[in-house]
Amino acid sequence: MESIWQQFVDGLMQTSALEFIAVITGIISVIYSRMENILVYPVGIISTTIFIYLSMKGHLYGEASVNLFYTVMSLYGWWLWSRKKDDNTPELKITRSNRRDCIGQILFFLTF
Repeated sequence: MESIWQQFVDGLMQTSALEFIAVITGIISVIYSRMENILVYPVGIISTTIFIYLSMKGHLYGEASVNLFYTVMSLYGWWLWSRKKDDNTPELKITRSNRRDCIGQILFFLTF
């Protein structure tokens, strides 16, 4: 049991400040998402942008492309949310992707 704890402590000691910021902002982003708060987007963008940098630095290009996708989708979601009118328009609930969205997502990943 002490070995597992020691490995955990050693891992924490080897984690950079940038990695801590990315993880903490990622956790905060999930909390904002659950609260349906628009701050989910800027906080999430901070996290994914840092992870893109760290992934590229570590030559983890697949991981970088996933985080790039999350960043692009966060920018798009933030833009859509900020355009929401305050009239009695029903809220847009999270749903499954439609055929057009799926094709766009596949094309996005095929380019990377």
